Amino acid sequence: DLKIGKWANPSGEYRIGLKRAYTFFPPGLVSRVKEERKKAFTEQQAALLNKLYEQKKAASATEEQDKIQLLITQAEAMMNSYNDSGPIYDCVVFHDGKVWRAVIDIT
Repeated sequence: DLKIGKWANPSGEYRIGLKRAYTFFPPGLVSRVKEERKKAFTEQQAALLNKLYEQKKAASATEEQDKIQLLITQAEAMMNSYNDSGPIYDCVVFHDGKVWRAVIDIT
């Protein structure tokens, strides 16, 4: 929920859009953020896979095991095809009568 404060905007026109953070982050920061995000993703996926393996082992019905195996296959495919496009931020741009102003919501 984006709330616009009391900014000088004579026209009352606001332009709203999205911006990928990696396009304006310095290269060193992009590398570090990608590394941190991949580590977090890998840890979450590994925990999920471990849970699924245990559920499959405990499942008695073949049909239930097949359903769990399908989930395992999908989770493994997600891990193998991981691609981090980075955070995407909401942006508001407006002209205050003198210059263009940009506001980026990173919440």
